[in-house]
Amino acid sequence: LDEADFAADESVIALDLASKIDIAAKVNLYCRKIDGKDHYYVFPSFYLPRAAIEEERHPMYRGWEMQGDLIATAGETIDFAVIEDEIRLETPGRNISAVVADPWQANYLIKNLQRDNFPAEDYRQTVGNMSEATKTLDALMREQRIHHPGNAVLNWMIGNVVGHFDAKDNVYPRKELPANKIDGAVALIMGIGWFVMNKEQQVASPW
Repeated sequence: LDEADFAADESVIALDLASKIDIAAKVNLYCRKIDGKDHYYVFPSFYLPRAAIEEERHPMYRGWEMQGDLIATAGETIDFAVIEDEIRLETPGRNISAVVADPWQANYLIKNLQRDNFPAEDYRQTVGNMSEATKTLDALMREQRIHHPGNAVLNWMIGNVVGHFDAKDNVYPRKELPANKIDGAVALIMGIGWFVMNKEQQVASPW
């Protein structure tokens, strides 16, 4: 898959910036209708402080960086301004409907983008926002309607997700161990959730 082929398709940039000392995730998610059904195309980017690679906090970090699936940032922590700059550079010429992030993690970044008239908005990682999106991602995978270029970090993170169900059958993505990162999966679920909510609003509109 070549991301440039999807520039005209509606897209969302979803961010999971849970940690400045470990992996941060940015997922560019495109929606294209094929034979009457929505298909989603996932292009992820993962950021990690150089120090985490040098300290070998995970045995695969160095290899993933070498093959281009992980981006090392200078220093001990991730400067979210690096991610913000990338968003600003890649936005022109693309059909981007929203940049979404949980405000608890990325309030400053979202406010910066909003100030400059980017379509940035909050997406809170509540059970209500994440449950239906997680179920939709499961269905899309089963129906082979979600596509990605095989990023090794995303593959690993999707495999780390454990569905936590509550008494009302809501599901929330969890991980069994702290070392089993799921940031990319969470960002993907947020992007799916934005599309799900947006399409529901379109159906509900009397106009």
